[in-house]
Amino acid sequence: MEFEEMKKIWDTQNNEMLYAINEQALHNRILSKKQRASHTANVSELLLMIVNCFAGIFIFILGWTKPGGNLFLYLMASWMLLTGVYMLISRIRRQREGKKFDRTLLGDLKHALATATYQVRISR
Repeated sequence: MEFEEMKKIWDTQNNEMLYAINEQALHNRILSKKQRASHTANVSELLLMIVNCFAGIFIFILGWTKPGGNLFLYLMASWMLLTGVYMLISRIRRQREGKKFDRTLLGDLKHALATATYQVRISR
């Protein structure tokens, strides 16, 4: 029996094509990458929100308690608080837009790419 004949018998036993892509394995891989990207985006967002808000509050209190507070301290505190609020709004918007993707292989791939693109954008 030749190699090609053995290969055909083996493929008919598995009921799979000779050079087929295992879609379920590909979908599982996409889901795991999507979960990792979502986790990274969540941690980055929360970290940016918490750090900016606490630092803004700290700088505002520092300028308030110090006699003769500087205008630039208040501006910087306001800027940091606004950055924290902007990150909160971006997080809410990202979570709402995540619901528009269907839960197919292509939909999960598009969702993972959108999350990765968002992560790159906030990292800038």
